[in-house]
Amino acid sequence: MSPLTVTLPQVSFGALLRYWRTTRKLSQLERALASRVSQRDVRFLEFGRGRPSPQRLMQLTETLEIPLRQRNRLLTAAGFAPFYREPRLSERDMALIEDALERMLRHHDPYPAVVVDRDYDLLLQNQAFTALIAWFGEPALGWAACGLHGRPNVLRVTFHVAGARPFIRNFAEVGPLMLQRLHRELATTRAQAALALVEELGRDPNIPAHWHVNDHGATAPRGLAAGAG
Repeated sequence: MSPLTVTLPQVSFGALLRYWRTTRKLSQLERALASRVSQRDVRFLEFGRGRPSPQRLMQLTETLEIPLRQRNRLLTAAGFAPFYREPRLSERDMALIEDALERMLRHHDPYPAVVVDRDYDLLLQNQAFTALIAWFGEPALGWAACGLHGRPNVLRVTFHVAGARPFIRNFAEVGPLMLQRLHRELATTRAQAALALVEELGRDPNIPAHWHVNDHGATAPRGLAAGAG
C-alpha cells in the first residue's frame, strides 16, 4: 500500500506541465519524444524559461492526455484564453444529452441511479434514488444537513452521520473504496470541492486514517447493505 496525495500543484504554467508529466510517470526525455520536441525545450518550459505557442501547448497537453478542463487551466497559466467550453447540463445546447440521461435513469428503475458532476454534486436522479434518500429522513432536511452551501452531494450524504452512513451495514468495506477512488480522481481532476471533502473527512475521527491509503489489492463489495442495525 502507498499513501495517496491530494496536494495541488503551483499555478504557474511550468509547474502545471511538470505536475502532469510526473503524474503520467514520464521523464523529460520521454515527454520530449512523445511530443516531438527537444528535451531542452521541455526543461525550459517546466522551469519558466520559455513560453510555448498555443499550437505547441495543445500538442503537449494532447500527448499527456490531460483532461480538457485542465487544458484550459494550462492555457490560462500560459497567458492564453481558454479553448474548451464548459457547458452546464442545463444549457440549451445540452438538451439532447440531458434528455438521453433522463431516459437512462428512468429505464434503470427500480434500481437507484444518479447523474453527478465531477464534484459528485447531484444533477439528476431517478425515482428509486429519491425513495432511497427518503429512508434517511426528510430529503430536503437531509441534504441541508449533509451538503455544502445547500448543494446535494452524493459523497457527502454517503459519508455524513446525518445521511446514509448509519444505514450502510458494510460501510467498513464501501467507505474506504469510495474514498480511495476519490483520491485517484483528484490526481487528474484537481477538483477543489472534492479536495475540500477529502480534507474534511481527514479530520473526521470516525474515518480511519488507513482509509486514505491506496490498497491496490482491494476488491469492491457486491453492493451496499442497507439497514439500521
